[in-house]
Amino acid sequence: MKKSAEQEKLFMKIQRVSFAMDDLRLYLDTHPCCEKGLSYYEKLKDMREKALAEYTKLYGPIVAYNVAECDVWPWNEGPLPWQLGGC
Repeated sequence: MKKSAEQEKLFMKIQRVSFAMDDLRLYLDTHPCCEKGLSYYEKLKDMREKALAEYTKLYGPIVAYNVAECDVWPWNEGPLPWQLGGC
C-alpha cells in the first residue's frame, strides 16, 4: 500500500517538527532559562501533538503509544508507517 500525498505530507511534518524539537532540546540543555527557546519548544510541542493526533485519526497510529484504548490491539493491522511506499 502506498501513502497518499496528504498522508506523506503530514508524516513529513511530524518528522520535521520532531527533529526541530530534538535540536531545540539540546539547546535548552545548555540554556535552560532561555524564555524564547522554552516558548518555541512549547509551540513545536503543540504542533507535533496536533499533527500526531490528526495522523492517528486519519491513518492510524505511528507508534504503539498512540493506540487508542479499545477491546482489540489494532497496532499490527495493515502496513506500519515505515512499511508503506515512498522515499
